Amino acid sequence: MSSLCFLFVLIWLGDRVFCQGSCRNHSDWMNHLPIEMHKMKITEIAIPGSHDSGTYSLMKTSDIFIDGSSHKNDIILDFLKFRSQYKQNGLLGELIYRWSITQDLNITSQLYCGVRYLDLRIAFDHRNESRVVHGLFGTTLHDIFTQIKDFIIKYSKEIILLDLQSMATNHEISKENALKNVTDLLQDFFSDRIIFAENIQSYKLKDLWQQNISVIVFKRSRDNNKKDSILHAHASIRSPFDYKQFTQTWSWLHFLDLNYANRGKQGTDTFYVTQGIMQPHWMEVVIAGISENATLRSWVSSKATRKIRDWLHGKHIGKNGINIVIADFVEFSNFTDTVLDLNAVTNVRGPTSRKSGSVCYRSIDNNLLWLLLIIFMLLERY
Repeated sequence: MSSLCFLFVLIWLGDRVFCQGSCRNHSDWMNHLPIEMHKMKITEIAIPGSHDSGTYSLMKTSDIFIDGSSHKNDIILDFLKFRSQYKQNGLLGELIYRWSITQDLNITSQLYCGVRYLDLRIAFDHRNESRVVHGLFGTTLHDIFTQIKDFIIKYSKEIILLDLQSMATNHEISKENALKNVTDLLQDFFSDRIIFAENIQSYKLKDLWQQNISVIVFKRSRDNNKKDSILHAHASIRSPFDYKQFTQTWSWLHFLDLNYANRGKQGTDTFYVTQGIMQPHWMEVVIAGISENATLRSWVSSKATRKIRDWLHGKHIGKNGINIVIADFVEFSNFTDTVLDLNAVTNVRGPTSRKSGSVCYRSIDNNLLWLLLIIFMLLERY
């Protein structure tokens, strides 16, 4: 019985083995797209993206950031708030660090790997400086924008999508001033290379190139509807997500299948993000508090990036097809290669050629795994 238990544990842990990764140079892939695709809307081509793109800059000693306005289902932050009541910041910072890192590569390296969609969560520190955050404070927006600017100067036909998912403020700066701070910084860095927020979805690649546009920015804001705003409303980009569905492999992939099949019914004149990421199960978060080797990368992200790579096989681009795909640790599992391979002319389909076949996935629920392990241990004892 002991050998059976040991085998069972190995199988369970085997799906959480850390994977080293590397990526090929895709520094100017947009410039080398087939000429037929130059007339396609940017919402109709496959674009690799990174999830929480700035987390490569987090350190164990970074200041802890816990947003009081976080979603009620954000179990990680809830758990960390609980632990913070009786743990010193050093130990808490260690735990947050292990479960907040989603990227190893800096922005420059991500862009060279082919990433063109950057997911940034922003907060202002005690010095009122804008930084990326994810549990901990990371590098400054100034540093992020510097890397992007240096890249687009060298590769002028590459279009970078910046999605400012959140913007947390402190008691010393208002939301209005925070938004102005970020907007001014964007203008200072990119000036006439940012497109204004009017009918962005209708733009084709050749249109953006003709206007020397390199940066498109999305952010929730009252100013999004103004024609002179550089911030595009989140109505311009859809990013379906369901926390509960994303904690189990089978339900997550089924969720992606349904949304991929129904994209045409939900409107095709928007950017569309396929979330190639999974969320930690509550049991994994609890274990993280007692296991030194538990990390988001080894327990969740490496598997998710591998699964989204496999899920993309057989998918298509075009009006109802794949657009933006995001992942953790984009250098894993040939992720960017797989997304960019979809941009073959023969892989384009229109709205009338969609076939809604079903794909079945099987995964053992984590709760069931624990239950079975407990049963095996009890049987061995008695």
